Amino acid sequence: MKLNVLTLASSLTLSFSLATSGYLATLPNPTDTQLHLAETCNTISIGAATTLFASLDDNEDPDRDE
Repeated sequence: MKLNVLTLASSLTLSFSLATSGYLATLPNPTDTQLHLAETCNTISIGAATTLFASLDDNEDPDRDE
């Protein structure tokens, strides 16, 4: 159950941060704040993707609650 919730939260975080970053990338004249927000969204996306890929390794602990 915990793994399913973690996967759902990571997927939502990844999709929202990529959507925000994609929107900010299409702005004609972004401000410095918008550029920093886009960089932050990219960092969050990397963290969420790392969490998703780490959750795929299920050989690590066979007693883990799923």
